[in-house]
Amino acid sequence: MLHLRFYASAEEPSAIPYELAAYDNDKIVAKVSGQFVIEGAPAGPPVDDSPTDSDHLVELTESSPNSWILKKAEIGVPIQSARQYLITALPPEVAGGVLLLRQPGEDSASWLGHGQLRLIKPATVYALIRWKYLGKEVLDEVRRTQLVRDGWTEVKGETACSFPNGEDGRWKTYSRRVPAGPLVLQLRTLSWRNNRDSFVAYVFKSR
Repeated sequence: MLHLRFYASAEEPSAIPYELAAYDNDKIVAKVSGQFVIEGAPAGPPVDDSPTDSDHLVELTESSPNSWILKKAEIGVPIQSARQYLITALPPEVAGGVLLLRQPGEDSASWLGHGQLRLIKPATVYALIRWKYLGKEVLDEVRRTQLVRDGWTEVKGETACSFPNGEDGRWKTYSRRVPAGPLVLQLRTLSWRNNRDSFVAYVFKSR
């Protein structure tokens, strides 16, 4: 007797796993497993968006808003909660880190406050900054130079996100090493301006 067994797959709706088993007197004599792929739908393994850089690298604190989420930084992941700005390019050294997802609007526009996150061990923090929006330089060359004076280094490699028609957002990534403990990213030279055009996301890696 041939038994056909199907399994539901919420993570990958375009592919249905199956198992074929042949029995002889209730004893399995052969087994084959695989996937049925629905024609016309994309197939492939589900995206693993859990942080993998380290299980104990960065954690939220009592000062963190309840809406904040930590995820794995990779292509296809939203760069902020509740909106579909998806990451389309990341510098190799940033990919795979722990991404802090914040809410759209003032939350994503603001520079990270003192003690809102805690590092379990020393890490590199990456600031993914939208420096140009709607054809306007939100973070112009003078202010980018001030950021460098505050200890940040521009990272080589493309950073990009999808965006609604006409927005044409452009991104740059900057990095700096930070010690373990409550995270402090104080800016002494650059005066960060919170407005609807500002946008900064953070990624953490132990390297």
